[in-house]
Amino acid sequence: AASAMSPASERRKEAGPRMLAERDSPRESATISLHSFLAGSIAGAVGTLVGHPLDTLKVHAQAGRRSPSSLRCLFRGVGTPLIGAGALQAANLGVYENVRRRLSADRPPLLCHAAAGSVAGLCISPVTTLLSRVKVQQQLTGQSFVATARSIGSLASLFTGLAMTALFESTRGGYMLAYCLLKQALTPSGSAKGEPPLWARTAAGAGANVVTWCVVYPIDVVRNVQ
Repeated sequence: AASAMSPASERRKEAGPRMLAERDSPRESATISLHSFLAGSIAGAVGTLVGHPLDTLKVHAQAGRRSPSSLRCLFRGVGTPLIGAGALQAANLGVYENVRRRLSADRPPLLCHAAAGSVAGLCISPVTTLLSRVKVQQQLTGQSFVATARSIGSLASLFTGLAMTALFESTRGGYMLAYCLLKQALTPSGSAKGEPPLWARTAAGAGANVVTWCVVYPIDVVRNVQ
């Protein structure tokens, strides 16, 4: 004879397929993607404001120029990346998340993170080439956006260094690989569900950034002086 099943068990059994369908619904997937784009937008804008002065010093050093003498000069050209960084990072994170989810079904997680990061970087490289070209010229000359665009000349000139920028952006996959490995190494064994604490994620991100820049810095020099 079949064993009796309690009403609670029956409800759980009936709710299971419905909950699974809701979890995998297109509406929820769209919500996750929207959150990814919004998170990338905010992170990109904040990162630009914090890092632009250091980037200006780097560009001047790469070009063999003297360092800017005032705080205002350190923020030359911040408008272009600030306007575009939010949307650019949102697009990068959105592509990354969608590619990662599509690859994660039957592939190792680390490989999915690395591949998704590289694909996302390659997708945004045409836009970053244009923005970087204008930004670097503004940092070196102090001209306005309009004056800089006119001095660059043709549209083809705006995409000078596209190949090196694509190579540079594709290393985002290496960053994600280093980040995931460091996060796993730093996660305490007693963490609930293996979820790393905030300090571990922060340290992993900083460490991955240092490792990645040690590898890609020569590429960055070439693309900025072209």
